[in-house]
Amino acid sequence: MIESTPDAQVAFMAELRRESAQLDYRRWAAMLQVLDTERVRIEREVEPQQQDLALAAVRSVIAQANGWSEHQVAGRIHEAETARDDLPTVWKAFSTGKIDAARMSVIANGAWKLTKQRFIERLDARSVAYAATHTVAELRRWVKRFIARHEPDEVEKRYEDIVTERSVTIHHHEDGTGDLFAENLPSYVLAGIDQRLDHAAKSLSEDDRTLHQRRADLLVDALDHIDPDNEPARTPNLAIGVMVPASTLAGIDDQPAISADRDWIIPANVLRTLAESSNLNRPGKSGGSFRWLSRSA
Repeated sequence: MIESTPDAQVAFMAELRRESAQLDYRRWAAMLQVLDTERVRIEREVEPQQQDLALAAVRSVIAQANGWSEHQVAGRIHEAETARDDLPTVWKAFSTGKIDAARMSVIANGAWKLTKQRFIERLDARSVAYAATHTVAELRRWVKRFIARHEPDEVEKRYEDIVTERSVTIHHHEDGTGDLFAENLPSYVLAGIDQRLDHAAKSLSEDDRTLHQRRADLLVDALDHIDPDNEPARTPNLAIGVMVPASTLAGIDDQPAISADRDWIIPANVLRTLAESSNLNRPGKSGGSFRWLSRSA
């Protein structure tokens, strides 16, 4: 048996991680090379009205070769093209194994939401150092904050557009169970629901159900109380920490508020509405629903 120190073992695992990331890069780069080559051929040989269909066939072949669905390959092609064409620092770091495919994807997805080239370039310049030393979840939160700080107006526009698409759907399975999906709801509403469910579930100490089972049952119980005699919607009574820029409340700029865990944001216009409706605590005062902290970087 070969003797090795813990440090050597850790170094070995780090090297394996770097090699794995480089293999990811080779796979993604090869995918783009095939697509680019075939696109040139299709534009030269295929009638214009048939070119989209021919490209779809190429993507289908790429999906089969990689063991991906066509939906997956479409997303990964978009991410890879974004990194290669608009994020050269990120793409180079991916090629050397400094960051892996998961981190590259998070950064590319963030770049799609930025509308100004100078901010895309700034994301490219700053993201690799953070990505290389943090988890994917931490990087995702960092990218969210980056977008919110640099393009708060666009954050507000996307918020308004997405919230108009809010919905609740139910999918039934063949085994007598199903799933309930609530999509595109404001994050501050979801955070309040999450906190209330957690608090209520944990208060049921003498209970054989798991915490997740209690949360699910409490949600169903609450929905059971919906009827024509009850008000269908009420402002949620939240008690969650939010870092609020004083400049936003004063109307000086449109920096969004950020949750205390830095996982979600409240756009400036929504924040002001909440403040005006007394759903946001102000310093030194009681009442209201949000506990806010001074904004930090």
